[in-house]
Amino acid sequence: MSAPTSSFSKLSLEPKNMQRAEARTYSDSEESSDDDTSDDGCFALAYCKEFRRDDEGGDFFAFQVVFADIQPYGVRIYQNKPRPECPRCENPEDCPHIEWLMEQIARTRRTGATGGPYQHIDQLGLRTICDELHWEMRTEDDSDAPSTKWELKKRHRAPAKGIRTSRIPQARKTDVRNIMATLSPVTAQQYRADIFDEDIIIYETLVPRDLEATICRLLLLDDDVYYQFKDLVPKDAQVLDFLHKMQAKAVESFQLLDRYIQSGPKPGQVSHDVPWCANALVEVVNSVAALTFTPLSRAAKIETVRILTSILKEVVERNYDIYASITWTRHPNPQEKDIDRNLYKLLIGSSSQDNPAQGDFVLGALHGVRDAAGGAIDDLDEVATKIGSLGFGAPAAYMNKLKGLIEQLKSGSRSGIAAGKRLSEGSDRKSKRMK
Repeated sequence: MSAPTSSFSKLSLEPKNMQRAEARTYSDSEESSDDDTSDDGCFALAYCKEFRRDDEGGDFFAFQVVFADIQPYGVRIYQNKPRPECPRCENPEDCPHIEWLMEQIARTRRTGATGGPYQHIDQLGLRTICDELHWEMRTEDDSDAPSTKWELKKRHRAPAKGIRTSRIPQARKTDVRNIMATLSPVTAQQYRADIFDEDIIIYETLVPRDLEATICRLLLLDDDVYYQFKDLVPKDAQVLDFLHKMQAKAVESFQLLDRYIQSGPKPGQVSHDVPWCANALVEVVNSVAALTFTPLSRAAKIETVRILTSILKEVVERNYDIYASITWTRHPNPQEKDIDRNLYKLLIGSSSQDNPAQGDFVLGALHGVRDAAGGAIDDLDEVATKIGSLGFGAPAAYMNKLKGLIEQLKSGSRSGIAAGKRLSEGSDRKSKRMK
């Protein structure tokens, strides 16, 4: 088909759920002018996916670029290839679809990553790229069949009144709850059940003397406000905030255990003993592990590894009977076992069915982000050495998993990562179920 006339050279067809993407060259310059762009066609991004492969090409990000009369061209940005590829293009050496896509990606915020566009996307995260550019992201299992409705300009839905919250799409409510929780001290699961878990009819946006509820209603009902907040609080910011809250919960669990050892139980309060602390830590680890089943940026993966490793190291250091030196009178339960008095034994050093981690504490979660765990090799080596120096150590199955993970990280081979995926498949599924 012929190229559009020059007066339409900057027109970009957009799907209904996207905003206009303005072109910029993929360079180190942060400044560009309209005179620098020389578009000779109309392009837009239909959707994108993230693929993890063990073949020669390796991992890649796939982008479905549409041109003028909505002809899709699949552009792939490979980890192990110097240049993106557009297999269907008639002019692969001077592909306009690759050029257009690189201009759009260049509009996202800089991360300081060295290398080409793959490294930029990997560091920032494909989900964050999509959030910033208002692109649709699909999972690897999603079908390519559903068609996309295209418009020349995005039209937002006007604020509604008299609508039941049960009729608002669940994805929208989840997004809003995650955004608002990120701006609060609590997690999304804990945030404002009166707004998100109750089925009510919203007649007015304003909720007197309740700023949070008013903003939530705005986000649920007004598309303009909703998309502005999605830009302000992107997915990656939500993930990092959740990780830090989980870390804080783990630290608090250790502190409450220490206070319990020092002062004993408080009347009318939960006893923050070893079994309580162990269950709290397993809940934290499982919550973090559940994130590994969703696309994460490199920064989020590295933070996940750091938090999980710090929890593991702290538990290994707590290999002692917590009641051995207490100064308060205690009347133990006749059914109490030795592992109920030692946090390390309960979570790692025992294969007992009473172990709430079921012999896989932290390791299953680390497998989910092993491609970003190279920086934790020394810490994991230290943990393995520490466990090995203990008189009773840990069950052979746990040590085999730990040493296997360390060897995978040291080798850095694709075959090692693939094998690790198979070894950890069962534990990953278990973590997902527990979440």
